[in-house]
Amino acid sequence: MKHRFIYFFIIFIILLNIPVYAQENGHSHEYKDYIENSDATCILDRTKTGKCAYCESFETCIDEDTALGCEFEAQWTIKEDIHFAELILICKNNPKHIFISSVPYEEEIIEKATCSKEGKKRIFASLIFNGVKYEYDEEVETEKTECEWIVGGWTWNNDFTQAKLTLNCKNNPEHYKELYADNIEIPDMKKICVESNDETFENYKKASVEFNGIIYTKTVNLNYSGNHDMSKMSVVKYPTCTENGIKSIYCRDCDFIEESEEIPATGHAFTPSWNLDDIENPSCILTCENCGQQFIIEKDDINISETTLYNSGCEAAKKIRRYSTVYDNSPYIYATEEDAVEAHLFLEYEKSKYQHARICSHCGYVEKGTHIDNDLDGKCDECGYTFEIKNQENIEPGVEGEITPLLGDNTHIRIIAWSALAASIVYVFYYYFIYKDILYYNVYLKFKGKG
Repeated sequence: MKHRFIYFFIIFIILLNIPVYAQENGHSHEYKDYIENSDATCILDRTKTGKCAYCESFETCIDEDTALGCEFEAQWTIKEDIHFAELILICKNNPKHIFISSVPYEEEIIEKATCSKEGKKRIFASLIFNGVKYEYDEEVETEKTECEWIVGGWTWNNDFTQAKLTLNCKNNPEHYKELYADNIEIPDMKKICVESNDETFENYKKASVEFNGIIYTKTVNLNYSGNHDMSKMSVVKYPTCTENGIKSIYCRDCDFIEESEEIPATGHAFTPSWNLDDIENPSCILTCENCGQQFIIEKDDINISETTLYNSGCEAAKKIRRYSTVYDNSPYIYATEEDAVEAHLFLEYEKSKYQHARICSHCGYVEKGTHIDNDLDGKCDECGYTFEIKNQENIEPGVEGEITPLLGDNTHIRIIAWSALAASIVYVFYYYFIYKDILYYNVYLKFKGKG
């Protein structure tokens, strides 16, 4: 009987500890009921935590592709001096995510400006960043132009010692100017028409006025009865690129000019020819289409600007190099474009207990990864994150700063202790029920014998 109890006790202990030894030698965690953590950022995925169905261990892992993404606010700046539109993107969730890029803009005249009102033009540009297209499209006012003047008429005072010229604006009849000629002179002309009519030169008065670089003249005959063969207002000298022309009403037989007006010089019409054999020392030859005159613009007078477009990512970038110069108040621009493979320019790492990520400030590409500590110095080899580890040997990959028990900690020791206690209790009861009669008899007899 005694040996039977011993066998029973041993089997009982083994049965109680079979799950523990099974766990210790072949148990693999089965994590369930994951709870999503609210720790996602613009570029870091959120994490989720699950608990093992067989023990007290837990697992925190990365929930892939759950980053919130940047929410950008676009700010455009138009730089008319270099004909570029600059785009600044600032993330609303993380102000450290700032991206700056430039792109050439286009213009479209909507309404031409005049001397009486401003005009309108449309400026538009577009740029793709990280797959999102940002557009600028605004209408802006253009400044008023100067009046385009035409002769309205001449008037003289009674004694012909002063003349007044009225100029009217071609675009706005309400705009006019009155100019006075105080220097009245006798004109220089041939005598043929004067002598045939017994006239003297004193019968002629000539007034002249200069305005905006243009000379206007008017000659009158105080006692006109002559034989001048007058023409209509016509061009007598055509303007060139640099010299004014003249149109007048004149006598076909002599030099008598009743009225004249200068025609502004046309100015050069240049065609640029760029020499970019050495892109660091460019030059430009301006050739006038009208007179053939040439001007050479050297490097010191040429503005060079560069920008890179990352519409398709850094690996398929477009580098734009722009050359510009201004001559005689006219701009001349030339741009080149070439394919470029650019390296990502990453901002600083964003770090959490489980992962790190960084974003390219050129194209918006996000590089993600989990912490790696191959040299076991307590820091991530890539981002430098410092782990808070209590038990280095008990850490599962991808979970740092928290202990995930692989074998249920000391659970098997506790089970053995409880098993021993349970076996002892069973032993006591077993012994009592088997030998209770003998115990009772012995105790009773001893008690009675003493009594």
